[in-house]
Amino acid sequence: MIIKKLSIILMAMVLPFALMSCSDDTVSVDLDDENDDEPVELVYAISFSVGDGVATFTVDMTDVSGFDPEDHSVFITGSLLGWAEPGSDPERQELVLMVDGDTEIPVIEPEATGDVEYKYFSDFVAEGWDGGEWAGDPNRSATLEEGATIADEWGEQPADD
Repeated sequence: MIIKKLSIILMAMVLPFALMSCSDDTVSVDLDDENDDEPVELVYAISFSVGDGVATFTVDMTDVSGFDPEDHSVFITGSLLGWAEPGSDPERQELVLMVDGDTEIPVIEPEATGDVEYKYFSDFVAEGWDGGEWAGDPNRSATLEEGATIADEWGEQPADD
């Protein structure tokens, strides 16, 4: 009888931890110590100056299993940056994690406007060209114009035209 009671007590102590390990792959990031148990959306952004305004690119990394914003960076390159190797010019290529509405998003002077091609890269995958969302074509495309917001999800390939 004592063994049975001990087994029940032990299960009651272990079960909550077992259930926590079965949760989804959403990454929690301790950005401010206030909401330690709430998963944080991992949306990165960068803006390009266009005319009197900006065009903003965002990429959602929330569902990328194993991506850790404290250890990894996200970069953009493409015709808007002369296809500079990813990570070679972090001041012009590195996106910032949008923590809240007050996050300062860098504004970069593009090398091209209008219709542009681009791709996201991360040192989570690999360094430089090997860190792309996918190898080869297709590239992403967008129109770089004042007021545009281009929202992407990491790894979601555009249809090959």
